[in-house]
Amino acid sequence: MLHRAIELENSVDLWISDDDIKDYKLSAEDWKELKDFHKCLETFSEIEVLLQAHNYPTLWMCIASYNNFFVAVDDLCTIYHNLHLKAGFIKLEKYYEVTNDCPASFSATVLCTKYKLDYFIKNGFKNEIVIIKRT
Repeated sequence: MLHRAIELENSVDLWISDDDIKDYKLSAEDWKELKDFHKCLETFSEIEVLLQAHNYPTLWMCIASYNNFFVAVDDLCTIYHNLHLKAGFIKLEKYYEVTNDCPASFSATVLCTKYKLDYFIKNGFKNEIVIIKRT
């Protein structure tokens, strides 16, 4: 919906200029904030769509998806300095910590023919490799 509103920014402004709803007119700053917010949501949407598009289990994508989220949100935090993004980053960390209590996500990643143990080695997960070798 936000994507479509941004595409039709001029039409939305024209529609809102009607006397009955002109109090809801969006300023240039409002549109900029909506565009920034849309960019933030795009990152999550891309990964969400990827995970939904499969007809088979995607647990092997769990750790990689979290890491992609972390990188994207961290980048967005440095660009936009938004408190909501920072709060989202903190919440994401909390959920990511739960994966440490579930060896299934690590096992699924290692058993995946795409990643295997290479994913952890390339991304510097030394503690996770030790846990996997012990179990």
